[in-house]
Amino acid sequence: MQLVVITHGESLNNIMPKKNIFEEAWIQAEGEHKLCESTYDYVGHSLDRDSKKRLHDISMYFYRGIFEAASEKVGISKKDFRKSVIYCFRRTWDNETYDGLAIDKKDKYSVDMFEATEDGLKYDDVIGKMAKDIINKGKKSFKTNQGGAGMTALVKLWKDKTIDFSESPIEKNVKNFFRKIF
Repeated sequence: MQLVVITHGESLNNIMPKKNIFEEAWIQAEGEHKLCESTYDYVGHSLDRDSKKRLHDISMYFYRGIFEAASEKVGISKKDFRKSVIYCFRRTWDNETYDGLAIDKKDKYSVDMFEATEDGLKYDDVIGKMAKDIINKGKKSFKTNQGGAGMTALVKLWKDKTIDFSESPIEKNVKNFFRKIF
């Protein structure tokens, strides 16, 4: 099996240590991720496109929190968190639903998922704070070590309509400003 280059000249084969501690992190996170993903599929089935996109965005940050907490649990160093989280995102593509998807696409999408969460974290505004908060809630739910805690926490986040990544804070402020005038 050959994997395509994913970032800065690294393929998943190159970033995996001999012991594959990244796989250990995935094994720790897999059950909670699958439970959350099943819930997302069930809830998202009846939603319109925008609502489903909102749930997806929240879920990506939440999953990152779960993957970071799992990485901490198995002793992955902070410098390897990026690689570990990308690996976990990559493993989410390894199921029957995506069997027809080329490996290089799965690798690319995994990096894209991580980078999308990085984009939200780089802002020191409402978006950045929401992203950090969701990641921390994912971590906290994983660390409770109670099956289903992640799903419960994620559903609470989905129900919180103040969480919205669809507009930048500037766009929201301008709209609110004009609503107050008129």
